[in-house]
Amino acid sequence: SGKTSLVRAVMTPLLGDGFTFISGKFDQLQHAQPLTAIISAFDRYFDEVSGSGAECIDVTKNAILEATGDCCGVLTDFFPSLGQIVGSHCVIPAQIGPKEAQH
Repeated sequence: SGKTSLVRAVMTPLLGDGFTFISGKFDQLQHAQPLTAIISAFDRYFDEVSGSGAECIDVTKNAILEATGDCCGVLTDFFPSLGQIVGSHCVIPAQIGPKEAQH
């Protein structure tokens, strides 16, 4: 299809420059669970990082912690496999309802 060809055309030069490309496929049967394609793509990436050795894990961990600070608990709650990389020291925010979130 045209979208896939476009993605492959853009992806190839980026991979050569050291970029990482992740992808996920929307599953129409999982439509009740939002963002399944994004979650599965990042989970596969974090699993790959976890198996890539200590140096890759440290680089990824430091980049994520630097970018998110003590808020990485939001991400580990959303992407469970990220916990294998950043550890359990991230704070998971308290759950609040939609009404409280507006304030």
